[in-house]
Amino acid sequence: MSSFIVSFDIGTGAGKAALFDEKGKTIAVCYEEWSYNPCPWGAKAGLVFDADDFFARLARQSCIFIEKSGIKAGDIAAVSVVSQRQGMVFIDKNGKELYSGPCVDLRGEEMLPEIIPYADKIGEITGISPHGMYGPGRLLWFKKQRPEILEKTQTILMLSDWFVWRLTGNTVSEISAASSSQFLSNTSRRWSEELISLFDLPRRIFPELIPAKRVAGKVTTEAALATGLPKDTPVFSAGGDTQAALAGMGVFKPGTIAAAAGSTTPVMLVSDTPQRFPGTDTVCHVDEGLWCVEANVKFTGVSVRWTREIIKPPEDGGGFEQIARLAGTVPIGGGITAYLGAEIAGEDAGQNYGGFLFPVPWNIYEITAAHLYRAALESTLFPVRANVEYLAEKSGTTASDFWVCGGQTKSELFSQGMADLLNRTVFVSGSEETSALGGAVSAAAGIGLYPDYQTAAQNMAADTRRYHPDTQRAGEYENAYLHWRNMRKHLRCF
Repeated sequence: MSSFIVSFDIGTGAGKAALFDEKGKTIAVCYEEWSYNPCPWGAKAGLVFDADDFFARLARQSCIFIEKSGIKAGDIAAVSVVSQRQGMVFIDKNGKELYSGPCVDLRGEEMLPEIIPYADKIGEITGISPHGMYGPGRLLWFKKQRPEILEKTQTILMLSDWFVWRLTGNTVSEISAASSSQFLSNTSRRWSEELISLFDLPRRIFPELIPAKRVAGKVTTEAALATGLPKDTPVFSAGGDTQAALAGMGVFKPGTIAAAAGSTTPVMLVSDTPQRFPGTDTVCHVDEGLWCVEANVKFTGVSVRWTREIIKPPEDGGGFEQIARLAGTVPIGGGITAYLGAEIAGEDAGQNYGGFLFPVPWNIYEITAAHLYRAALESTLFPVRANVEYLAEKSGTTASDFWVCGGQTKSELFSQGMADLLNRTVFVSGSEETSALGGAVSAAAGIGLYPDYQTAAQNMAADTRRYHPDTQRAGEYENAYLHWRNMRKHLRCF
């Protein structure tokens, strides 16, 4: 009998449900974009989502692909859930969502003046620098502005944990997801009693912690009716989407550097200690003995889409692949340099000017959309290299390979360009649903299909593309990269 795993991925811009077999092959995927609502309580930069609506969308996707795939529901061996990081849901004692907020809910920025004095302590304990999207800011906002909601809250859950609760009725929090709450001790992988006490928060709201490969619960009768999933199927809360992506690529070896090249591009160093460097955050890997040191490039895919939309209206079509095809008609460097919001770990905090730069005098008619696309794509490649070099230097790693997944890897120009720019072999995930696949890897290890994460990944994430550097192009990229770094120095605002 075949063993299939259903994996839900609660993304920032969309939700999806994917079906994998025990070899990691994608059998079916359903995808639906969603949006958020302004905060009903007047928070600046506050956003919320309708929990019932989001659950219904994901449940509908599950029903659709189970029906279309033609598999028997009884062949579904497990369910996993991964999600965007930082998002949270507050639940009361009656099992009702009081607040449902995505990662982009920035109400916590209002509380940063009260948090910043403890920045060193927070970073030391959690491995993460204070920011308005994390838990302390959110909870302090409710404590100050809507204390009645916090008083009614029985438990807080990260988004993957929330959907697991919807499926099983159990309130638990998976460790790698919880590490993005900024209340987890990064060393002990337990809730920080010191931080809970520091911010005078009720201890009851922090649920039991479990690893990604431990069963979080089983599908209830009610959830089975809504989703089409078999009742009593084991469910796994499989972590934050970035850490899940590492599992989906099979990246478990300490010293390995990998990136998830999507709307943003976190560059991650796998470590067997919770080390941290200036300008980086360190969160827990799904494997209980590993951590991820993260240097986030921030705006990458977002910048490419923005470039496309100001050149060609969205209704004209043309996705990332078309942009890359046009960019490929322009030489490396292309004469135009773009700075579109990328960040490099270790640089002094501040603000840079951005835009497209080209030498003058210049015949303006020689500049085409292809030149701008080439510059925009290189503005996503170059900061990835800068962050890879920073992590390698600080950690002393000598790893010669680089792993990458995400929507930008659909482009041969991006994937081959990364190999040429880094002048090293680049391994590209063969799955378009790498985070969801990472959730399936954890579930497969949890139900005993494979003895551990690594073996599960070796069998399920084997469809990997390899790109080797070309000597000539590597030299051309080297020159273009050094020019990009040098020009960046002159764009400081303050």
